[in-house]
Amino acid sequence: MKILLIGGTGNISSDCAEHLYQRGHEIMVLTRGTNPVPAEYRSIIADRKDPVAVRDALKGLDIEVVINFLGYLVPEIEIDFAAFNGRISQYIFISTTMVYAKPHCILPITEKNPVGNIYSDYADGEIPQRKVPGHNRQAVAYLFKTMDSEPDIKRRVFICGPA
Repeated sequence: MKILLIGGTGNISSDCAEHLYQRGHEIMVLTRGTNPVPAEYRSIIADRKDPVAVRDALKGLDIEVVINFLGYLVPEIEIDFAAFNGRISQYIFISTTMVYAKPHCILPITEKNPVGNIYSDYADGEIPQRKVPGHNRQAVAYLFKTMDSEPDIKRRVFICGPA
């Protein structure tokens, strides 16, 4: 598959890219160009917050799947929708369980759990700054509901890496 990672040079996304590449997928990384991208991948340089730059950088590319590691604000998700609606078969949104209210009132945790973790600045800071509660789950679901397949929203509970 031809897979585009938005934010593919971070700790988690770079491991994900390598894992997919090792399994035979073609990897493209949308990046600002400040961090190196492995030569085996296609580096696509654009500021993901600039809709014109994203549109121009992606022009003519054949992309099947998008994995977004950097969707924090509603306008960023809107840029994704404008760039990928009708072009891709799957949109995967990577997030974190930190957005859910604590203590958890429903187990197991699902997308139906209440959001607004008062113990975390990361989660709590989403609402006042016009970020969508639940780490953009509503924006992702609303914007991408017109696609052939529903968007996948994956939330990390623990982040482990080489150390």
